[in-house]
Amino acid sequence: MIRLTMVGLMGFSATHALAQASFQVLGTTSGWRISANGISADGTVVVGTGVRTQFNEAIRWTAATGVVSLTPTAAADAQAASTDGSVITGYFEVNNHGFRWDSAGIVDINGPLVLSIVRGISGDGSVIVGDSGPGGPFRWTQATGAILLRDLPGGITDSDVGGISADGQVIVGHAVFATGDEAFRWTAQTGMVALGHLTPTSTFARARAVSADGSVIVGFDERANGVWEPFRWTQVTGMVGLGFLSSGTSGIATAVSADGSVVVGYNNVACNERHAFRWTAASGMQRIRDLLVAQGVHGLNGWQLNEATGISADGTVIIGAAYNPLGQGEGWIATLPATTLPAPPACYANCDQCGWSLTANDFQCFLNKYAAHDPYANCDGSTGTPLLTANDFQCFLNKFAEGCPQ
Repeated sequence: MIRLTMVGLMGFSATHALAQASFQVLGTTSGWRISANGISADGTVVVGTGVRTQFNEAIRWTAATGVVSLTPTAAADAQAASTDGSVITGYFEVNNHGFRWDSAGIVDINGPLVLSIVRGISGDGSVIVGDSGPGGPFRWTQATGAILLRDLPGGITDSDVGGISADGQVIVGHAVFATGDEAFRWTAQTGMVALGHLTPTSTFARARAVSADGSVIVGFDERANGVWEPFRWTQVTGMVGLGFLSSGTSGIATAVSADGSVVVGYNNVACNERHAFRWTAASGMQRIRDLLVAQGVHGLNGWQLNEATGISADGTVIIGAAYNPLGQGEGWIATLPATTLPAPPACYANCDQCGWSLTANDFQCFLNKYAAHDPYANCDGSTGTPLLTANDFQCFLNKFAEGCPQ
């Protein structure tokens, strides 16, 4: 049995005997448009950028407080939060100065840096990393201030940061090595170490996030043909491609759970759309929207979940970006069970795999597959000769009329 309950005005949850799935839009009911940039490890605090008047404000969201502005009088973006969300970091847009926020207020961390676009923060909030143009990546602590990685042993000038481990010891990103543009892993002991590529013809790789202990790194690798493939790296396996969604053409892994077992990101797919994904070794890459629907979450009709931008330490809470049924950008937070999730049932009539609405293009897609004798067109599953008949047309019409799960 599934019980549906409202979560605020713009969210739904489905409660099962063993797990609970939910989806909630951030900020709409209070007049905000939210970009969700980061989430605390415990999954209770979301940080990002909110718009309610004419400029961006750094925001902090919890289920109890809703959206709270950290910079009501200044344009700013919040990028990352400590484990419990009590420390937040980001940057001011007017001068690109990094900041650190806690209950005592906001502190400018720029120091001697010309610019500082903050990218991440350690679990206890004591270490902040980001990019300083033109100096490259920096690492900040209260004791040292901002130090450019290029000035430390093993540092490279032409580089940028993707993220930092929970203990603050491992920094990942992208750098231009003698061997080319590669993702890197940095520690004080090793300096910047290149992570290699998926293929010999790859031209660019960037690490976007790292597990709590720094042992698992995720990001993307660009092949010579311009295709971006999400990757997962460990010292044992090296860089391993995660593949693509059905109809996916390229993608990026943006965040990873504390133990490195759950990866989220997005795929560019047919029809110029972008779909948020969740990956595990057991389930492979799956659309987050499909998983939510399969878990009994309703109210997603017309919604396109186009990016996943963050994940909690246990891998059950995910944040991201979406387009609502009116085509407006929204931030969202969703919960999925930590267990392996089976593949959601496919919607046969969605022949072109574009979005979740059935259109005349699906009819044309079916006609093309029928004409090409594609096995897909054997809608009725017959085994006789000829394999494809008028019955397949009637079968497709029936499935089209049934529609897709919403």
